[in-house]
Amino acid sequence: MPEARSAPSLAKLHAFDRALLRLAVKMGLCVEADDEAVARRKLSSIVDHLNHKAEWVAVVHADGNGMGKVFERFPSLMAAQGVRLAADYVRRYRALSEGVDECARDAFRSALEKLRGAGWSAGTDEPPVLPLVLGGDDLTVVCDGELALRFARDYLEGFTRLAGEHDAVGGVLEHVEDLRGLGACAGVAIVKRAYPFHRAVHLAGELTDEAKVVKKELGQDRSALSFQVLFESAYADLERLREQQTVDGGGTCLTGQPYVVGDGGDAEWARHRHWRDLERQVAALTAREDGGLVISAAQAHELRSALFRGREAAQSRFQMVSTWLGKDAVQGLAHDGSLFWQDGSTHRTGLLDALNAAPFLRSKDAS
Repeated sequence: MPEARSAPSLAKLHAFDRALLRLAVKMGLCVEADDEAVARRKLSSIVDHLNHKAEWVAVVHADGNGMGKVFERFPSLMAAQGVRLAADYVRRYRALSEGVDECARDAFRSALEKLRGAGWSAGTDEPPVLPLVLGGDDLTVVCDGELALRFARDYLEGFTRLAGEHDAVGGVLEHVEDLRGLGACAGVAIVKRAYPFHRAVHLAGELTDEAKVVKKELGQDRSALSFQVLFESAYADLERLREQQTVDGGGTCLTGQPYVVGDGGDAEWARHRHWRDLERQVAALTAREDGGLVISAAQAHELRSALFRGREAAQSRFQMVSTWLGKDAVQGLAHDGSLFWQDGSTHRTGLLDALNAAPFLRSKDAS
């Protein structure tokens, strides 16, 4: 016999069912009424995986860079183009808003499709990516930690490209002074499944704010990503986490974040901060030869430990590993022979970022 349920419980179940259907539509899983049952089943398996099976879960938050400036200057742009009637003004305003929303939705679906193409075999029909917010230039998703960094990178690249190509969006952007396009920034918080969800959301928001420095350094048309793999269960305050990654009395920073996704130009600030720089280091850490890792787990652990003893200790350990394995084996970790680069008065390295990201970036995705 069916289990008896109270009216409030039934109402919650119905609300959950409707929410799943809305998500299915946004994800492109459900187009026609006949697809609803299949879409619900796929989404239910994703929810079950994230709640009970995934070892690592990630919150990805992304936000467009230039929309504030666009909407601020929209009235003067319309006036300059001779738009006088209120109906025409509203029509163009709506087209811009709906165009940005369309770019975000299409970028999400494109990133999801790339994950499908890469293959996923963890008991779910679809890659376990669950959108919570997908509207305007905002995105918040929960996903399996293994997929988070690749999804965020692909989403940012897709959103930036689509915004530039969209008639109702790119057509407005080209008339905004100092705004050549519409970029976006993302924060990725990768945590253990049992970690409090609201804290992970807060951390993802802080990481997005950190990535927003790309607007000042490179312009609002560029995109960037910051991430954090949280190994501890304590409350995650990004400022405290970044302080823990600072040694030598503040003279050495063990993170190169944020990383520029897509075109970063030739600006000095972006040097060593491109996503491909992180991928190159991950590729070196995950390279295999004769069935084993070229840089062993023990050697990677020694490099990690040396980083927290300071720049000289880390560089010394790196030279030892280079001597043991040969320069060709470790050249992907270095910048002109060194783990560090000069960033103003601070020395930085991306090695700790690569060590943290390596378990979540398959070697075939690093180049």
